[in-house]
Amino acid sequence: WCDLKQQGTPLLMNLKDVLSGDGSIFYSFNNASGMNFWGVFLFFLSNPFSFLCVLFPKEDLYKLVSLLMILKLCTASFTATLYFTRSNKNINGFHASILGVSYAFCAYGLMYNQNLMWLDLMYLFPLLTLSIERVIAGKGYGFYTIILTLCVLYNFYLSYMIIIALLIIIGLYMLVSKQDKLLKKKAASNFFKGSAVAAMLSAVSWL
Repeated sequence: WCDLKQQGTPLLMNLKDVLSGDGSIFYSFNNASGMNFWGVFLFFLSNPFSFLCVLFPKEDLYKLVSLLMILKLCTASFTATLYFTRSNKNINGFHASILGVSYAFCAYGLMYNQNLMWLDLMYLFPLLTLSIERVIAGKGYGFYTIILTLCVLYNFYLSYMIIIALLIIIGLYMLVSKQDKLLKKKAASNFFKGSAVAAMLSAVSWL
């Protein structure tokens, strides 16, 4: 109640003002004595779903937050299903869909629905997992770079946890994988190159 009513919805209203030309993305006078809205935008609102606020009257934005929660959880279910089908060729579509829905309705998704920005990494995480599998398999780092960039742009606050997890994953892979040494070196090289490019592309957020 507190986060969604006192922060989430009012900030959507501020974003609507910015998009309609009644406010500035760099400074907002709608909060206390005013504040820089750019950092707040990157913390809470930089995901594409937030821009749906332009379709709703300002007084109805309290209803929009429920729609945003549904859309984000549905997207999380879709990306998780996509991950299960692409990562495991032996699983059929029906079982992958059940796992995808289970992912969307896990405790994290249901518990943190009052903080809508926490759900953005929830639908990006299956894609990020798929992308790191592609890096390890030697299939390049383009997809990984794009998804990691989006993770940081959509929510730089949680992205440091994602980055720590990625370092642990690639570290364990290098230590315990029985793959050819050349393949492991290539995977490590692609991981660090993709991460460096993602860091540059997302610098507007974390800086």
